[in-house]
Amino acid sequence: MIRINKGGFLVIISFFLVLNLCAAQCCHGNGLCVGNNATLNCLRDNFDSLYSTNYSLFWSILRATEKKALGCKSTTDTSAFLKLALVRNTNAEFKEYLSETIENIATIKPKCFLDSLSTLDPDAVTDVIALLKNPTFVEEQEIVKVFSKNRNIKKYKLIMDIYFQMQK
Repeated sequence: MIRINKGGFLVIISFFLVLNLCAAQCCHGNGLCVGNNATLNCLRDNFDSLYSTNYSLFWSILRATEKKALGCKSTTDTSAFLKLALVRNTNAEFKEYLSETIENIATIKPKCFLDSLSTLDPDAVTDVIALLKNPTFVEEQEIVKVFSKNRNIKKYKLIMDIYFQMQK
């Protein structure tokens, strides 16, 4: 028969409580996307958990990728940012932020925007264009002008087909 005194029993109970707390924190995102994993892919894969458990890291990752996207040094970086339009959630703060950034990329750096958009699959293109359908931060005419000026460029055909179909 095993005898455990009150002190030993408390140590065992405390150990299991701490273990459960650590497991709960890990499962709910406190260790998500840190260090080398502070990437846009990690944010996308763990969107809700990261937003709710590490708000500052969530926005830090977004701001860093926004800077790369707006810099337009790489269509890969800009495309990765545009793919955020595929994130399905009801987070109004994020949707407003995403709309503002994509509207700015489209109007300030239209060639970069269209080149990057042309690397995405049709579903992603549709979701990005849907964000531009009723712009909030730039005049609608500015968006229309970007698409109208580039309407006859062959490599943008898919984009233009989707955009002008959605305008009907």
